[in-house]
Amino acid sequence: MISNIFKVQRIKLYCILLFFLFFGCKSITVLPTNKPISNVNVNALIDKINNNSTKFNNLKSRIRVTYDDGKKKELIIVQLRVKSDEIIWLSATMLVPIAKAIILKDKFRFYEKFQKTFLEGDISYINSLLKTKINYNNIENLLFGKSFVDLKNYSWKQISSSKNYILISKGKKNLFNPTLFFNPVNFLLEEQRIFLPDISEVLRIQYLNYINIEDNNIPQTIRISLIYEGVLRSIELEATNINFPNKLNFPFEIPKGYKKLDI
Repeated sequence: MISNIFKVQRIKLYCILLFFLFFGCKSITVLPTNKPISNVNVNALIDKINNNSTKFNNLKSRIRVTYDDGKKKELIIVQLRVKSDEIIWLSATMLVPIAKAIILKDKFRFYEKFQKTFLEGDISYINSLLKTKINYNNIENLLFGKSFVDLKNYSWKQISSSKNYILISKGKKNLFNPTLFFNPVNFLLEEQRIFLPDISEVLRIQYLNYINIEDNNIPQTIRISLIYEGVLRSIELEATNINFPNKLNFPFEIPKGYKKLDI
């Protein structure tokens, strides 16, 4: 009798162990699926996303930039050069060259040819103008399909969805309150929404399609939209001629006679 009791208890114990082994592993392992797993382990998902992120040293591209506020459309062609985690260089044309900018880890420089003005300073100057807290990494991440903020520096909660893995930030200290939408098949970022506290509006960034070049998934079309002063304003970026050169130069010199922009 006692022997039978021990056998039953042992069977129960094995069942409990198998239950936790199976479901525990299921919650940690994140595999590509057509639909998101509702009980996914968020930390494991973040690891999968980070392992899948774009990694390059140098990038060069041509970008077609379209601005639309419902009343007017403007088209600008931008030559983009990036040294990852160090330099973003842009040269804009509208039939003729009109402006150039360079963004470094701690400072930026910009000039435009119409009014012959320039602007330069450190990143804190931009933050004081916009009343926000952005850095170089935020800008580079936005361009290349990465979360605007470092995923590891935030706490996240999964929101139930039949289409995407949706992560929202937790905690009161999150300035931008980001919401992130990831594809469950390839774990690429499809959309992120960022709260802009100064104007109490949400900036929406959609990654409409990606192109795979040398094992890097690069956003080919990005749509950035914002409702400001009751008007929907959008900027669409279409990247072409993307390549990863071994060497890049970043020529930048403010022409003589230009006046500093007074903002």
